[in-house]
Amino acid sequence: MKVSSINNIQANKNIKNDKNKMPNQTNYLSNNMAKDSVSFGGAGAKAGNVITKIFKKLDNANFFVEFLIVDSCSMVIPRILVGLNRDKKELGHLNYKAAKEEAGREIFSGPSMNLIPMAILTGVSAIKPAARMTHNSLDGLTDAAKKYVSNEYFNAKDMEKADGFAKQLFKEAFDDKNFKQHLFKDEKAIKQQAFVDALTKSTDKKLSKKEMKAAKQSFIDLVKDINNSTIKKGSSAALDASEMNISGKTIKAVDLFEDFSQYQKDIMSKVSKETDSKKMVEMIDKLKKNRVALKAITAASAFFAVGGFLKILPKFYQQKGLSPAQESALLAQKQAEAAKEGGQA
Repeated sequence: MKVSSINNIQANKNIKNDKNKMPNQTNYLSNNMAKDSVSFGGAGAKAGNVITKIFKKLDNANFFVEFLIVDSCSMVIPRILVGLNRDKKELGHLNYKAAKEEAGREIFSGPSMNLIPMAILTGVSAIKPAARMTHNSLDGLTDAAKKYVSNEYFNAKDMEKADGFAKQLFKEAFDDKNFKQHLFKDEKAIKQQAFVDALTKSTDKKLSKKEMKAAKQSFIDLVKDINNSTIKKGSSAALDASEMNISGKTIKAVDLFEDFSQYQKDIMSKVSKETDSKKMVEMIDKLKKNRVALKAITAASAFFAVGGFLKILPKFYQQKGLSPAQESALLAQKQAEAAKEGGQA
């Protein structure tokens, strides 16, 4: 029988006493706070929480809204205030003319940097939807489409639905060699069907914006799940599990969900009018080249449109007569001449 010594018993008691004296640090970690939440203490708690809510709303807003708010706070308002106080002492009052000119220039020029290109892109996309696709998506989907229509089992009637093309994309992104050896064929079939169902939802015109947003997120989550299931033992996981390799092009799940609908609506709908596979391939290539050229033309048009607008912009905001800068220079010149004459007298 093993008996603990008196020294060992005393040491254990000391350890227990020391543990009891230590503060309970787990309480600080169990406050049930969200990972992305920010808390403020003291007198500024309410103000801090209001600021947190504002920034969360900004984070969820679209790019144009974010731009307007940031541009207004960092450029428009400060420059109007600078103009308002320009040559205040010399004029004897606030420089309202300079403030108006600053306000006109900043308010017109800021939004135009985004509104004009957005308007041009929206107009082109309404006519040729594939022109708004990313280059990787356009290249990857074009190669996959040519393989799809060239398949010996291809039926031209299948072009009316997006399911067949979606299956081809699944095959391109998640080939058999990418799956684990222990992954059964029926499990792959289930994942393939889930992929097809989730991707083809992007073409459903009946879905509301909220439903489409939820469908997009579901597709992204599904792609991540499939990617994680296809990683072989010993291989390194992809940096972004929501990416796929389609015909040698890396495409994000969010881009594929949005671009698939555009490609189906624009290119595949036109190709479906043909029945011969060779003519279909030629047509797919021709349409792709056309959309690439259209993307370049759209970008150039947006650039020159913004440049042209900025050139004629001063006519909208400049006040009649001398500009504030010219007035200030003239006022300073008069004061210098008056001081010189006074000195000579």
